[in-house]
Amino acid sequence: MSRVSKQELRQYWTVAEGSSELHSLDTGTAEDYTESVKDALQAINEGKFEKVVLSRKIKLPFKKELLAPFIGRLFEKYPKANLMIFNIPGKGCWISASPEVLLAFGYSIMGAPHSSIISHALAGTMAAESEQPWAEKEIREQALVGKYIEEKFRELVPAEAIQKWGPGEQLAGNLKHLASFFHVQGGNADLAIMLAESLHPTPAVCGF
Repeated sequence: MSRVSKQELRQYWTVAEGSSELHSLDTGTAEDYTESVKDALQAINEGKFEKVVLSRKIKLPFKKELLAPFIGRLFEKYPKANLMIFNIPGKGCWISASPEVLLAFGYSIMGAPHSSIISHALAGTMAAESEQPWAEKEIREQALVGKYIEEKFRELVPAEAIQKWGPGEQLAGNLKHLASFFHVQGGNADLAIMLAESLHPTPAVCGF
């Protein structure tokens, strides 16, 4: 997925200065983020984990009347992404557009039967038009995610019931990723819930 600039977001999320609708988020400073990176590298060098995903918040004004146009633009820009929107009154509204599927059950996905459970190991990033071979770093990152998902599946599902495809390339906007798919035929809602609880969060979003 391509990076959306602050200017693009402000085009859709604008509000008059001083409005009570302005969200207040602690974005931190560049120095704070730099220190987090240093701490993460030190922890990796000490063998505490193999991968970590750092993130930061960006403080932007928000006007609820322009939420619908913003969501519409996400649909247009990322038609193949998994777009999620959910609202908790009094807490906030969350929007996500991701090429990755944590877990899917109960409907046909990628041509699989309706009783299938699907999970998606996606990691590694490269420009979609690039013809360079995948670097060892990206291959290893994706393998870590795939190994984690497969291990979680095997804790709850017999090994012979698990099918795996990949890794292969998957396009997402102007980027491409390495992806593997895990499929369990004949699952049920209870198993899907247990798998989702076991899988989240995967190394793709937090580290390992």
